[in-house]
Order: sequence, then structure tokens, then C-alpha cells
Amino acid sequence: VCSLEIRVFIKGDIGGILENLSYEKNAVNLQRFFLVWYNSQSVGCDMRVRVDIKNTTNQTIATVWSKKRILEPGATENFEVFWVPEKNGSYTARVKAYICKEIFDLGSYEFSATVEKRKRGIILSLQNTPKGLEVSVKANLTNFTNDVVIIPKSYPLGWVFEQEKVKLEKGEKKVLVNFECPRWKSERVSFIAVATDGMVISNEAEIVLKKKQDVFEIVKTCLLYTLLFVSLSSNFVLFKKYSKFRKRSRK
Repeated sequence: VCSLEIRVFIKGDIGGILENLSYEKNAVNLQRFFLVWYNSQSVGCDMRVRVDIKNTTNQTIATVWSKKRILEPGATENFEVFWVPEKNGSYTARVKAYICKEIFDLGSYEFSATVEKRKRGIILSLQNTPKGLEVSVKANLTNFTNDVVIIPKSYPLGWVFEQEKVKLEKGEKKVLVNFECPRWKSERVSFIAVATDGMVISNEAEIVLKKKQDVFEIVKTCLLYTLLFVSLSSNFVLFKKYSKFRKRSRK
């Protein structure tokens, strides 16, 4: 495991201290980046970490994101980012911190990855729900005790998909995946799930995203349908009264 010394990053009143950045110099099946960030400044900010994985030709082959966290002044938070290599090779990780819309370059780090035989012992499925994209994972092995990381595999350029780390005990675990997109469009995305020891993995699962309905939209739709029903009912009642009046007038 390689670990980085303390480094300070400041832009005006925004920034902080990178107290630790560790990763596997020789990763087997799974690479884990672990960062500890201290907000030494006077402004509370949201923060997430981005890691771009590049191959030996400097081509970016993957972009992975941590979960977003809120750091008040004086607070310290841990960030984890995972990546699953598909073949043996040498790679470079470019690490950046996104803090209050500011971007801090935390450096580039070289490592090698080895892919060993992995068991297909995790069942992964995706579902669009009114609350958002729901991911469910279930172990298909007896005595499985490892935590599982749900990792976005493919998604549109410019979108941000967070990773989810869950503990599988008994039965199925369901989580909503947080993501952000600059402009909504129904797109196809895919995920994989892997045990934190890298030895058990799922098949890749994919889905076409559908836009979730927020509470305001649902209430607005219900009100529109209610108003439409009331309007049609009122018109029907008026029509019946008018028909009766015409019949009486003819007599």
C-alpha cells in the first residue's frame, strides 16, 4: 500500500488539507483509493473525489467518483473510490477533489493491476422507481461476509455517478444510486458489483434510465386530473339541465 504525505490545497477561503491518500501499488482484481481530507478553511463545502484511470498510452479508460459529503469548517471526512481492472497492465490514476465548485488537482499515481480468477457469486439487478434508480444486490454464495461495492461501469460523458458500498448479511440489499447530469436525457447505463477483497463479482447489469417524478410533479399531475374531472362533471350536469330546459320549452 502506498500512502501520501500531508499536502495543503487552498483557493481563497475554499480548500483544506489532504491528510492521507493511500492506494495499492500492485492491485489484484480491485483498486481502492482512500483519502482523508480536513477542511481547514472558514467555508463549509460539499466535496467529492474523482479518479481518472489512464492506460500506458495516456488514454482515459474509466472515470470513477466517490460519494459526496458535506464538510463544515474544521471537519474531517474519509473518501473511498474503487476501480475494477479488466486486464493486467500498468495504469496511472489522476486524482481530483471537487469542493464548492472549485477543482483541486491532487496528483497522479502509477500502479500495476493483476486480474486473477473471480467467482460470479453476486446477483445484481437495476430498476427504475419513482424515487430514482434502485440497485439490488444479493450474494449467491454461502457464508459470504464481505462488503460489496456497487460501481458504475458505463454512463454518458459529463454525468456523475456515485459508488455505493453495502454490507450483505442475509437476503437482498437495495439502495438508491445518486447521480447528477448536466441535462436530462434517457440514457443506457451499466453497473457491476464486487466484493471488497476483489475475489467475488457480479455480471454487468444495464438499464435505460427513466426520469424520476418528484413530489411536486406528482401532486401537480393529480391536481390537473382532479380539475379535469371536476370540469367534465360540471359540464355534464349543465348539459343535462340544458337538455331538460329545451324539452320543457318545446311543450
